[in-house]
Amino acid sequence: MLSVDSCIVEPRRALSQHSTLSHNTTTSASSVGSVHAVSNFEASSYYLGTSLDPPTLLYRTGHDKYPFVKPSGFEAYRTFKSVRGVYGHPLNAVWKTVGPLVRDLLKTQRINYTSVDVARFITYEDEEILGPVVIWVGVYPGSTAADTAHDSSKDVLALLKGYDIEDVEVEWRESIYQRSGGPALLRSVDHLDTTVDVRSPLTAALGLPIATSERPDAQGTVGFYFHEGGNSEKVMGVTCHHVLFETDQRHNTNYEFRGAGAPRRYVRLFGLDRFQKLLDSIKFRIYRHEVMVGYYERERSSG
Repeated sequence: MLSVDSCIVEPRRALSQHSTLSHNTTTSASSVGSVHAVSNFEASSYYLGTSLDPPTLLYRTGHDKYPFVKPSGFEAYRTFKSVRGVYGHPLNAVWKTVGPLVRDLLKTQRINYTSVDVARFITYEDEEILGPVVIWVGVYPGSTAADTAHDSSKDVLALLKGYDIEDVEVEWRESIYQRSGGPALLRSVDHLDTTVDVRSPLTAALGLPIATSERPDAQGTVGFYFHEGGNSEKVMGVTCHHVLFETDQRHNTNYEFRGAGAPRRYVRLFGLDRFQKLLDSIKFRIYRHEVMVGYYERERSSG
């Protein structure tokens, strides 16, 4: 299955601080005056609702078929979107081939991209409107002109046409990619194993120490795991609310589900204090072995 999680990125370009550009930022300076540039209002409002800090729209191919209408009038309000995966579309069957070709095309054109995703967007107006399938290209803020995005999009659409896919749009956003995965955890070992003390905090077992990227000093653990079910290969971990979210204990309230468009919380293995304790314990274990090696060597030479 192809979903919004299906993403092709250039690992060496990954940054770790912010996942998107602030919606208050306008379009790239290099796009000012371009006939292909979107307005500042559309740039900052088009992806409103996809996250707390939605990315800035740089360019999109579907502006004629799907025009962006600036709200007006006394009770005017901006519309919101949420992002969805792509299912049951011909692109699913060929994405493993087409995706790398799109990535290579961007490389050849020397476009400073951060990610290539496939997505659909639901717009919430008087009713929910499901938009077209989108090749969603992320580029570093200020790195790409709207004219460049326009020319590259024509090449992407031509590539798709070669696979008999002609109902897909290309949209460009300014964003910074944040890696949400890392090295595999260590496998569990018996408690008599000589490495158990060092590897146990790095093993996917109950009590795995975690912290969020935004609050590295707030430490917690994974309480238990469960499988998402169906055809999904995802395994979920459950932890306490205060581990992921800052909570005022004086005004503690019950959790309220706010829909699938809620922003992601990037979770890392270990908080800062917990990680330092692990390093200290490893250093101490190495030091203890050094002491014992010296002791055994003296015992052997004297005997």
